[in-house]
Amino acid sequence: MKKLLLMVAAGFFAMTSNAQIVSSTSRNITHTTYEIEDEDQEKKNILGIDLNVGKMGSEKNSAGAFGLGLYFEHRYSKYFAWDFLSVGWDAPFDSPSNFDRVTVKTGVRAFTPKFFKNMRGYANFAFGYAACMMKVPEIVQHSYYVPGTRYTSGHWNHYTTVEEGDFEAYHGAAIEFGFGLHLTKRLSAGYAFDWDSKSKNKGHYFRFGLMF
Repeated sequence: MKKLLLMVAAGFFAMTSNAQIVSSTSRNITHTTYEIEDEDQEKKNILGIDLNVGKMGSEKNSAGAFGLGLYFEHRYSKYFAWDFLSVGWDAPFDSPSNFDRVTVKTGVRAFTPKFFKNMRGYANFAFGYAACMMKVPEIVQHSYYVPGTRYTSGHWNHYTTVEEGDFEAYHGAAIEFGFGLHLTKRLSAGYAFDWDSKSKNKGHYFRFGLMF
């Protein structure tokens, strides 16, 4: 009887010991899995650089153009982010010294689920401020009103003349939207459209992005 009790006790302790080893191993595996998942999580704050190549201008007069962009993005989830600051510059290929446009914007960005390795779609929308410097192609006269003067013969009495070659500055609202693919965690490619309220120039660009 004593031998039977000793055998049962030994079996119980052996089973308890094995259960503890299995439990400890399970905890270690689970902990290791969580660490791997944490390492695989995407960064919350992203610095992005965009290269734009396409055309800009009005419907009747457009030209090839290029531009650069820099943006700072905060990701709230895998599917939504805030581009809290983006700065852009663009100009025509043939005469970049005759036209420069700088924009400062803020906006939002949405993502699709990943569908092949790290590939996924994105779409963005932004709005803000645009400042344009344009070289005047010919002599232009702008009429303006001075209090106390008369409006005669269809024109105001005072003029300001802008000579050929001078620069005029335009300031106004700007909008942008785009869509494309994140090819990897670092590289993206897509389409971008932008417009400002003063120069009325529209930009249609192929956009290539690099993210850090």
